[in-house]
Amino acid sequence: MTYYEDNDRFLLELTLSTGREIHARSFHVSESYAELQFGSPNKNTNEWYLASTPIWSRQIHGDCPVLIITPDYRSSESGDPRFPWFRFSAKFGSFEPTVSRHMDASALTLVWFQDELHPPISDAIWPKLAAVDWDEHACEFDW
Repeated sequence: MTYYEDNDRFLLELTLSTGREIHARSFHVSESYAELQFGSPNKNTNEWYLASTPIWSRQIHGDCPVLIITPDYRSSESGDPRFPWFRFSAKFGSFEPTVSRHMDASALTLVWFQDELHPPISDAIWPKLAAVDWDEHACEFDW
């Protein structure tokens, strides 16, 4: 995993457990409940939030499949499940197509939640991102 530095080309680089190298040129972070205007998070709002995530993600990263890494919930004082503090999303690309091999490259937007703002991919999240089945979820495209 590499983070953006002066001479690097990408915001994030990650090698999946299959050996595929992916890179991000689009990256977004917000508080997990930034869009919640009234009330407190609960099971119903969490379900709505996850269901609407692909919609806002496509507004930020473009029309690309979205895969949400299932968050590890924590309990609030009221006992309701809460997401970790921050929501991250990045549109990752690969210079290889998916297993179908019909096009030049492939892309997938990944969304994950974690309590730490930095690093953008925490030690706890890294194995979950690395385990993504790219060929199942990514779309292909031509240059």
